[in-house]
Amino acid sequence: MVKLSICVLGYHYWPEVYDVLTNINRSDSCNVYVVKRGKEQDEPDLSHLYGIDSPNVGLDVGGYDFFLKNFWDWKSGVLFMHDDIRIAKRAFSVVMDYSGYDRVFFFGTKKQEYMNRGRKYRRDGWKVGKSTRAFYCSRRFLKAMLNYTCCCHEAESHYCKYSKKVVPGMGPHTGFFYDKFNYGTLDEDEIAKSSDMREFNCGVRHLAEQRRMITEATGEHFNADISVVTPEIWPAMRDKGFI
Repeated sequence: MVKLSICVLGYHYWPEVYDVLTNINRSDSCNVYVVKRGKEQDEPDLSHLYGIDSPNVGLDVGGYDFFLKNFWDWKSGVLFMHDDIRIAKRAFSVVMDYSGYDRVFFFGTKKQEYMNRGRKYRRDGWKVGKSTRAFYCSRRFLKAMLNYTCCCHEAESHYCKYSKKVVPGMGPHTGFFYDKFNYGTLDEDEIAKSSDMREFNCGVRHLAEQRRMITEATGEHFNADISVVTPEIWPAMRDKGFI
C-alpha cells in the first residue's frame, strides 16, 4: 500500500538527489514522480521513477498543480520538493513521522526556517516558516484544495503591491494557485516589464494562507501547520546556498 507520494520538480537534476529518490521509490510504500522542467540533455536516468512531461508554466507551484490534478492517486499524502536539496535515505521515515499533520514545511536549519516566516510580506509574519521548496500535505488537505473553489483577490484584476502594478485576474481557482502568465522566469526585470506577470512569490503566499481561507469558507478545520528543522530534508535557498 502506497503511504506517501513524492512530487519532485525536476529542474537542476542533482544526481545525488535522484540516487536517494530511486532507492526510496523501490519501496512498496512510496511512489516518486518527477515533473520534468529542466533541459532534456541534463535528465538523469528516470527509468525507476515516474517521469511527467508538463508545460513549464507557473514555476514550482504550477508544476505541483499539474501533478495534483493529473497524477495524484487521491489516497496518499504527498511530499512536494525541489531537486536541488540535500535529502537522506531516512527522508521517507522523517516525513511519515509527521504525517499526522495536514501541512509540514521542512528546513535544514533554524535560521532557514525563521527566514521563511514571511516577515517581508506581512507585518506580523507567519508563526512557522513556509516554503514551497520541501513540504508535505496530507490526503485530507489535498482533497480540500481540489474541492474548494477559491475566489480570493487573485481571481479579479487588482493592484499588486509586490509587483507594483495592476495584474489581471486569474478567475476562480482550485488546487495550487500559480501565475499562468509566467513561463519559467525568475528575472525580476522581465517580470516588471510584463503587463501580465505577478512577482514570483505569489504562489507561496497563496499557499501559506490557503488553509485559513478553506477553513473560513467551509468550516473544515485541519491539524495545524508545523515547520520541521532536520538535516534529512534540507532545501537550498534561491541562490542554491544552504544555511
